[in-house]
Amino acid sequence: NQAAEHEKTSKRTSNELAEALEELQQLNTSAEADKQRLSEALAEASQDDASRSAEADETLRRLREELQSANEKSSELADSLDSANQDLIRHFRENEELSDEQKTL
Repeated sequence: NQAAEHEKTSKRTSNELAEALEELQQLNTSAEADKQRLSEALAEASQDDASRSAEADETLRRLREELQSANEKSSELADSLDSANQDLIRHFRENEELSDEQKTL
């Protein structure tokens, strides 16, 4: 009787262990699938980050070129305005001299 009880307990323990092992194997399979999906998502995110970084670098380079061009044009315009201002001052002085000469005549 004791041997039969021991055999029942042993068989029940063996069945529970087999069920637990099967459940662990299923969990492991699920964990491996999750790991694979996460790995793929990480690789995709890394590619997206690299792509965005390259796009940002290109945009920054283009904006720097545009800013440089705008600065050069601004400098040219400033030189042109300075020259025009000098011409206006010279013409104003010439007109004053002519006016003074006309007054003396």
